[in-house]
Amino acid sequence: FNLGDLLLKTGGNKDSVRYYLNKSLEDIPIEGKTSCLKSLYNLEKENGDYKTANIYLEEQSAIIDSLYHMEQSIQQLIYEYNTKMQVKEEQIKGNRIVRNTITGFVFVCFLIILIYQNRINRKKRLQLQYKQSLEQTQNKLSSLETTIENNQLMINLLKQKQNNL
Repeated sequence: FNLGDLLLKTGGNKDSVRYYLNKSLEDIPIEGKTSCLKSLYNLEKENGDYKTANIYLEEQSAIIDSLYHMEQSIQQLIYEYNTKMQVKEEQIKGNRIVRNTITGFVFVCFLIILIYQNRINRKKRLQLQYKQSLEQTQNKLSSLETTIENNQLMINLLKQKQNNL
């Protein structure tokens, strides 16, 4: 292609230019064919063969349109992929938020249960202390009642002795 294009620009042999450009159409990728077809179009236009020139121009336009539509399709696929990725990331974030919320809720419930259980245990300990204190007081009371009875008996005995004397 480069040799044919160079011959075209320098005004070389038109048949050699046509040969190299046609030969390069078979070998180069589709992106390079547009430049080659443009050069062939210019060559045929200079020669006055407008029918062949138009064929080359139509082929070039078809390739350019095809490349443009392919690029548009690729851009659309990229956009769809990016959109899907963003949706997926938002779903992951949403799931993470839900998991964190549930974990936090369970933790708070566990904490409330521990606090409530601690209060219940403290009340039970206080009740047990009050019960033990009550038992001790009742034991002291009964001991004092026994002492009072013994003292009453002693007093009565002493009074009897005094009366006897």
